[in-house]
Amino acid sequence: MKVISTLFVFVLLLTGCASSYNRSQILEVKSQERDAKKADLISRAEQGDITAMLNLNKDYLFPETKEGVEYFHKWYDLVLQSNSPEDIEAFRTLFVKYESMFINGREKYLALLEKSASFAPEFEGNKNALINLYGYYLQFYESKKQKIVEDKILLNADKNDYLSLFEISLDYSEFEKAEAIYNKVRTEQLVSSAELQLMMFKIYTSKKQKFKAKELLTQITALDNADIKSDALAYAKRYRYTRYPFKFNAKSFDINDRNTESYREKVKRYYSLYFSSDRKLYNQKLEALSKKEMLLNTQGATARLLELYKKNNQREKFLSLQAQILELDLIQPLTELSKYYYDNGQEFRAYDALNKLAEEGNSAAMYRLVMAYIDETDFEQPALINKWRKSVFDSNNIVLKTKIIEDLTDDPELLKELPDSFRQKLLQELDKNQHIPTLRQLSSYEADTADQAGYKYLEMAANAGDVKSMYKLARKNLAYSNAEKDVETAMNIYQRLIDQGEITALNQIAQFYIDPPEINKQLKDVEKGFEFHKKASDLGDEEATKTLYLVYSCSGANCIYFDSVGETKDIKKSVIYLERLANLYGYGDDDVYFNLGIAYQYGHGVVKNLDKTTVYYNKIINKDMRVNYNLGLVYEELQDYEQALKYFTIVLGFPSDTNSKLYKQDASLRLANIYHYGKGKVSQDINRAKLYYLQSGSPKAAPELEKIENTFN
Repeated sequence: MKVISTLFVFVLLLTGCASSYNRSQILEVKSQERDAKKADLISRAEQGDITAMLNLNKDYLFPETKEGVEYFHKWYDLVLQSNSPEDIEAFRTLFVKYESMFINGREKYLALLEKSASFAPEFEGNKNALINLYGYYLQFYESKKQKIVEDKILLNADKNDYLSLFEISLDYSEFEKAEAIYNKVRTEQLVSSAELQLMMFKIYTSKKQKFKAKELLTQITALDNADIKSDALAYAKRYRYTRYPFKFNAKSFDINDRNTESYREKVKRYYSLYFSSDRKLYNQKLEALSKKEMLLNTQGATARLLELYKKNNQREKFLSLQAQILELDLIQPLTELSKYYYDNGQEFRAYDALNKLAEEGNSAAMYRLVMAYIDETDFEQPALINKWRKSVFDSNNIVLKTKIIEDLTDDPELLKELPDSFRQKLLQELDKNQHIPTLRQLSSYEADTADQAGYKYLEMAANAGDVKSMYKLARKNLAYSNAEKDVETAMNIYQRLIDQGEITALNQIAQFYIDPPEINKQLKDVEKGFEFHKKASDLGDEEATKTLYLVYSCSGANCIYFDSVGETKDIKKSVIYLERLANLYGYGDDDVYFNLGIAYQYGHGVVKNLDKTTVYYNKIINKDMRVNYNLGLVYEELQDYEQALKYFTIVLGFPSDTNSKLYKQDASLRLANIYHYGKGKVSQDINRAKLYYLQSGSPKAAPELEKIENTFN
């Protein structure tokens, strides 16, 4: 590429055209090329080309800009229509970073996750999507769906699948599940003894059983397995209660055949440990790891290599590394090389190299020049820096400009040094591109205030279409101002969200009217708040439906909204919302079914209906002893004594504990009574009757046993 560029300039010189075809014209051509490429990608994306959408993210920061988020909103449905497992999985991993920008972002991400997980198991990304889906359902308490996904994962599961489920279970404090997986892999010998020790150490650590964890960690540190040791140490540090240094065997560290994430994790572990028994081997490992890290644009890797070669007087390697860095278009290696020049009194080399690379279109070099501090003692450096600042911000390289804006917001000293004209260019660029992550970052510095002018960047992010910023701006308006115009602004934001289908906005308005911030207490309107919850529930929102059920089913000071509203118990209304919960897609909560069964069994808030009772109880038949006991009562009332016998007998089969004692006692009495009197189609059986009366241990059994003795003896 460099040879071609040189020949091109040489030809221009021979023809006398080089002076007219100057640098600004070259940049203009590049700018036009970028515009044409962007237009082509958008055109392809409009036809459902997911690869084009991904490239728009890479090269033009879609959907981080106002333009990008608007397009991605439009393209989302096209993505869901795709039947390409690879494309869906790639888009899902991208979308998860941005879900908070979108209307119903969580639901949209879930749809992508479910779509990706639905593809045939032979697609290698399918298992990864399934595991993520399992974690999602676990996080949001969708136990039935979680179990279905778990069964799919465990179908032909390997060691890594079990370990993934184990880690997720620990992350969400599902200790019984984690221990069950531990027992499974131990019984089937899927992992080594060292890995079993590590798993148990993680269980002890997560459950905060510190003594057991420390004792086991001592055993782990004696193992000859560097990966297990470093993993255990990292886990211990994560919980901040113990530190166990140990020696690290560099020979066991394999740097080949790795993906980016796992490799970086290994590098992190490697550098967190100190290896000193073999300095030559350590240097070899350091060199190999740093080279790979440098290509991943990792901070500090290039500096380590430069210092290593300098310290060991390896001149040829040093020069070769410089040449390699100048060939790369990576910010971090070039930044560290130029810093090396500065630190060693070779500033002229740094700027010559950077300028040369920038002239050839190297974005990393342009970034380094734009971000340099002005040195007034240098006659040439200030002009060079200002030249590239102007060139970059006159170009349409949105990725580079956005990177510079983001980093300048974290470097107030450099921002202060910039001329007013350049600072103005930065703001103009921000206004033009509306880069949402940068606007969010800038808004985080804005103080909470009643003066809405103080929310400039937050308002810009909200106007760019960022849903998270819209919510934040509405909440700030209501929390820090009671001015009519500010309340109206907040309500307009919520209405804008509602009009686009964002049901959460209805719930936030409801919460505001039921329990407003102190500054707006005069706007409290409980009934109005409940109306917004009802609207959300009517649209199928689980949060609103569950809230209304809790409001109407609870009595006393511990109830939701009690401090704001007082007593709200209304059995009829509670059953309405309870039934909605049962019918909501994927809810499947056992308590919901049980409580509905109770309501229809005894006519609490509804007309008594034993048929509906059995429908709801049968959904959770094997999970709760009380369900079987209640079904026994239902069939007893229906005079179907054969079915009553069945369920009362099941009750006796549940494990005995304090809670089950009374249920088992009464079930035994009822079984005895059915056999005693031969009810319905059940034949009289005095021996069984006597057995169950005695088994019950109830005082009520004594007179019945006496009747048997008097009648049959």
